[in-house]
Amino acid sequence: MSEVWKITKFFTKPYSNIPPIQHNGRIYNSPEEKATVFAEVLENSFNPHGDLYDRQIHDQITQDITTYLLNVDLNNNYAPQIRPANVHEVKWQVRHLPNKKAPGSRLKY
Repeated sequence: MSEVWKITKFFTKPYSNIPPIQHNGRIYNSPEEKATVFAEVLENSFNPHGDLYDRQIHDQITQDITTYLLNVDLNNNYAPQIRPANVHEVKWQVRHLPNKKAPGSRLKY
């Protein structure tokens, strides 16, 4: 029965054709031409701005990150000290999770 429904749906469903695209005074009809036009437009729209790149700022950020990473000791003095949780704390947290709720942040934005 499901095969009959699939065939009926195929023939009764309206066919939606993407209309032609006009770009730079030319009309593109085929799916390949449309895809090429979209690719070119997106490529030109999302190119990084080469004039915004500042080598001096890049070098300063690289130096700051390197200095930070070299100065972090094994005790993680830069990070807040967090003690490990024990088994009883984990079990308590799991038991007190809300039922029928998705995991994730409970914060409202």
